[in-house]
Amino acid sequence: MIIKSRALVIRTVDYSESSRIATLLTEQSGKLAVMAKGARNPKSAYGHLIQPMNELEVVLYFKPGRDVQTLSQAGLITARRQLMADYDRMMDGFRVLEWVNRFPVTAEDASVMYQLVSRVLDLLDAGATPNPLWMAKFLVRLGQIGGYEPNVYECTSCGKRLSEFRTDQTGRFRLSGGDVWCPDCQGNHDSGFSVSMATVAQMAAWLYPGSVPAATGGVTIRDELEHLMEKHLMYHLDL
Repeated sequence: MIIKSRALVIRTVDYSESSRIATLLTEQSGKLAVMAKGARNPKSAYGHLIQPMNELEVVLYFKPGRDVQTLSQAGLITARRQLMADYDRMMDGFRVLEWVNRFPVTAEDASVMYQLVSRVLDLLDAGATPNPLWMAKFLVRLGQIGGYEPNVYECTSCGKRLSEFRTDQTGRFRLSGGDVWCPDCQGNHDSGFSVSMATVAQMAAWLYPGSVPAATGGVTIRDELEHLMEKHLMYHLDL
């Protein structure tokens, strides 16, 4: 079967003296490993395009059940050269790609995942200073797409809406359930992570837009947000 699709290059590994294996996030079929035969040859028509961050139009020979598919053709859509020329932005881009590489991406989730990752890389490539919470928001959205959406709407113990609590209070976040014990209930539980209600409010504003008050935590909760979502995703991905 022949597949033609837009694809983001997530990572590459040299294979033999002339070929390269690439992990692609395709818009139609999810994440695929492909063999780019002859890609390391200087005369290759597309070898120089098989680089992380690049967005391509690819033609694949696809065989169901095969671990590595075969790349037949590749044409450049976007190279994101500005991102690759700036060390800090490049490292941010590779951090995004590393999370995508860890994540299972099915054909059903492929289009929405592709759009998310492409938008984030475009933001980094544009050179404008991104919102300080951009990585945390990306991780929350990643969890939502993958079925690991946190429950930050109500307390898992008493059922109170978490937006009723002050943002200077603390609760506890339970990795196994991806849910929160509110400030009134968190003293009864030793497991999980302490979490500020400001962090909970920010996640809720992203996950339930219009149904909870807008969060105002800003940069002060960035590290806690990123750490919490990384721990949450790593737990559910068995990393």
